[in-house]
Amino acid sequence: MLSPMAQQEDLGSGSTWSDGDLVGFDLETTGPDPLTDVPVQYALVWRRHGQMRVDQGLVNPGRPIPPGAIAVHGITDEQAATGQPLGTSVRAIASALLEASVAGIPLVGMNVVFDLTMVDATLRRLGDDGLVEQGWSGPVLDLRVLDRQVDRYRKGGRRLVDLCAHYGVTGRGDLHDATSDVYAAVRCVLAIAAAKEDVAACRPAELHDLQVGWYREQQQSLSDYFVRQGRPAIPEWQCTWPIWRGPEAG
Repeated sequence: MLSPMAQQEDLGSGSTWSDGDLVGFDLETTGPDPLTDVPVQYALVWRRHGQMRVDQGLVNPGRPIPPGAIAVHGITDEQAATGQPLGTSVRAIASALLEASVAGIPLVGMNVVFDLTMVDATLRRLGDDGLVEQGWSGPVLDLRVLDRQVDRYRKGGRRLVDLCAHYGVTGRGDLHDATSDVYAAVRCVLAIAAAKEDVAACRPAELHDLQVGWYREQQQSLSDYFVRQGRPAIPEWQCTWPIWRGPEAG
């Protein structure tokens, strides 16, 4: 079981999905490769029936955390060693994601394809079925995809800190802490819904399906830019959303 920590906080209001049940999700990790790196911290921020619950904790990755990753999130090997074992944590996270999916509760986060891919890939290395095979199907509301779609020609950065500044979102603490990142991402998504009536009016399942195509278009556009700069194209498997299955999947 994930460790619950009850908190009360207003994350949004209105009469659309933005006022309904949501769960925000984020991981801090051993590195930038979701297929081979693993979590060292997780946060799931639930809003159900107007009540808030935060499930968060440290994960013992069973491997050293590289200095570059520690510089990002500040979690040391000694701190991570106090967390739950990797298999226990990832299976509990997967169980929570499945619970939300079965209930039709939108999963909200920043660049969620990274976090979901890491959970899925870790499950497979543990010998378990992946998320989809276990029955997970979303819906997902990905801040990165939504922001790039609704304001595609805006100049400037698109990191979470940049989006917080753009949408006027104040954080709960330092970004690159999983819980702070979740709150920031959820607030930014709700800000998009407040500003874009078509986004707010769309059912989460429909938004999920639309993001599959939007993400592919965004990745292909970025790939074309890379090619023009003399850099390698983005591989096909990195154009899938919301879970990458790796190069062996085609």
